[in-house]
Amino acid sequence: MDNKMNALKPDGQRAGRRVMKKIMLLIQLLLVVNAGCDSRSVKTAEVRVLDNKFRVIKTVKDPGELKRLTDLWESRREAPRGTRAKFSHKFDIVSEEGMSARWLYDKSGYALRLTKMKTPLYEITDREEFNRLLMP
Repeated sequence: MDNKMNALKPDGQRAGRRVMKKIMLLIQLLLVVNAGCDSRSVKTAEVRVLDNKFRVIKTVKDPGELKRLTDLWESRREAPRGTRAKFSHKFDIVSEEGMSARWLYDKSGYALRLTKMKTPLYEITDREEFNRLLMP
């Protein structure tokens, strides 16, 4: 029955429907890939800290420090809606596979993923310890 219905539709409508199906499939694929790239599921090789002029001011590679940073990072939580942050630093979380994610950071304990997509603002639960490990 669908084939008979499609035969009655102009070519433009069939082409438009095919394009919409491809777009929806692409969106679903991107959502799956994005979910798979959660920094909580990859092994961190290093963390690079950058100042407001994008200069690297510290690189954390020590396994013990990385473990502690990872533990603190994984305990982060979404900040309350309406929370304002003044980002003074950036940091790159670099995986052992060579992938990286850049985050904006406010030393009062707030982090936001630097991306074109809208992402939540996160709050680091123990900002003093996090800053001690991250800041020079």
